[in-house]
Amino acid sequence: MERLGLVKRLRGPMTPFYLDVGETWQPVLAHLERLVREQHHHGMTVAQLSQRIREGVYQVWIWGDNEAVFMTTLFRQPSGRAVCSLSWAVGADAIHPDVIYPQIEAWAREQGCQALVIVGRKGWERVMRPHGFGLADQTLIKEL
Repeated sequence: MERLGLVKRLRGPMTPFYLDVGETWQPVLAHLERLVREQHHHGMTVAQLSQRIREGVYQVWIWGDNEAVFMTTLFRQPSGRAVCSLSWAVGADAIHPDVIYPQIEAWAREQGCQALVIVGRKGWERVMRPHGFGLADQTLIKEL
């Protein structure tokens, strides 16, 4: 799987287009700041996240006029199975997953992924179950 340093703007159902990171970076930066502030983003700083986006470790998805930002990452499990992980979302509460999810799934399939994993709050399980998702694991964390 190749690294994809992209920002993908979603204007509506099934009408995505691509922008390079430099062209649309200020709105992304504002969302990354919010992401770090609200979700503590696993101890990462905005600068670290920005660097990983530029390196292609994360892909950024922007909905509408910068109303929401989602981040995905592609990886291989030890078995070799390609996975797309939808890990972080900011501003997503007002957007129904039926609008966004099909585009991310289609893109993940294009990248050769065999699974899509969502890492998020417990409420995502209820929302995504109609789309074929099931709870596989739970993550417990203790800050030290």
